[in-house]
Amino acid sequence: MHWSIKAGSAFGLLCATAWSGLAKENVKEKKSAKSGKHSDLRDVFPIPVSHSGEGLRVPSFENGKLKMYFNIELAKRIDDTHLAMTGAKVETFDDTGAPEMTIDLPASTLDLKTRIVTSGSPVKIRRSDFELTGDSMSFDTQTRYTRIIGGVRMLIFNRSELAGETAESPAESAPRVEGAQP
Repeated sequence: MHWSIKAGSAFGLLCATAWSGLAKENVKEKKSAKSGKHSDLRDVFPIPVSHSGEGLRVPSFENGKLKMYFNIELAKRIDDTHLAMTGAKVETFDDTGAPEMTIDLPASTLDLKTRIVTSGSPVKIRRSDFELTGDSMSFDTQTRYTRIIGGVRMLIFNRSELAGETAESPAESAPRVEGAQP
């Protein structure tokens, strides 16, 4: 009987040690998540599987700087690694914290493990110097690599600034058509 108490105590001590190690590991993961060094977003979006949430506003930081901001009208956790988003708007920021780009996603899915947003419906990307639309897209939130497929249309603003041209009169800046007769 004395032996079973010692064995039970040893087992309890072993379980407590293992639990304490897991707790320390979990604390380390949460600390790295706050610093922006975690590999996935499963803990960032507080929605259980098969549940939804409205009006989510989720910032994403990298090295203590705001890099991205998710504004989601309706989000539903499909499974452990996927979040369906309806009426999402993703804003990205440069290293100084100034707004860089806005992505409008009427219907999309965020892979919480790979951090890639995909959409099979029309999307719009806006920046101060252009607007880009397309039928579907894939956006890697870590590298900001974006792939737009089908019906791609790009509208460039301030074209003269991009080319380094000086301001011209409207007649000089009118498009010229070769082969046209006056």
